[in-house]
Amino acid sequence: MLLPFPPLPMPHPTRSIIVVEESLVLRTQLALTLHTHGYRVVCFPAPLPALQAVRQGCLRGPLLLLLGESYRDAPDHGTLDGLTTLQILQQWQVPGVRVALLLDTESVLAAIKARLAGACATLPKPFRLQNLLRLVEMYGRV
Repeated sequence: MLLPFPPLPMPHPTRSIIVVEESLVLRTQLALTLHTHGYRVVCFPAPLPALQAVRQGCLRGPLLLLLGESYRDAPDHGTLDGLTTLQILQQWQVPGVRVALLLDTESVLAAIKARLAGACATLPKPFRLQNLLRLVEMYGRV
């Protein structure tokens, strides 16, 4: 009997990852990588639909939100950027939600702003998938 792929690990039962990224290619790559490592993954192309899902309680359990820094190509989804979205989530004080900001460049100033706004971590693009997985393991725990 020939199995084309090894079986997937069991999903982490208490952790979902929300990926908010405007690039379809990067969003898909992140979703596939996280799913193959056993995480439940929900993707959004822009912050507004993700905020609506969090606000309405559509996503249960503790969440780690991987949030892009800017959204130039998604005007139909609102004009929120990553920092503004992060500040909204901080104001809502949603329990069990952590946010890691995916920075457009490796900028110390952007990383400081993100941390001051409440991000648990930052990761500059382009990044290695091993660094992403390390971040998710570190901050994706309950």
